[in-house]
Amino acid sequence: MIFMIVAVFVWFISSSSLETLSLIPAAIYILAMIIPSLAVTVRRFHDVGKSEWMCLISLIPIIGPIWILILLCTDSDSEENNWGVNPKI
Repeated sequence: MIFMIVAVFVWFISSSSLETLSLIPAAIYILAMIIPSLAVTVRRFHDVGKSEWMCLISLIPIIGPIWILILLCTDSDSEENNWGVNPKI
């Protein structure tokens, strides 16, 4: 998610005005999807028993996105965690 923000920012700086006009809908879509995807990621981290600040691990090159993917694919905690009971029980 952080990479999408940086990519959009670099894209706006480096592109000419004609190219920018044609890609504005894509930029609006990317920016509109950042908040919902961040919310789903934080909810998933809470299911696993991790803090929402684990999203910052994605800033670490190469290792960060791989670790985030592993955390998002792991099974939920089987017992109650700090954010509530497991909905699978």
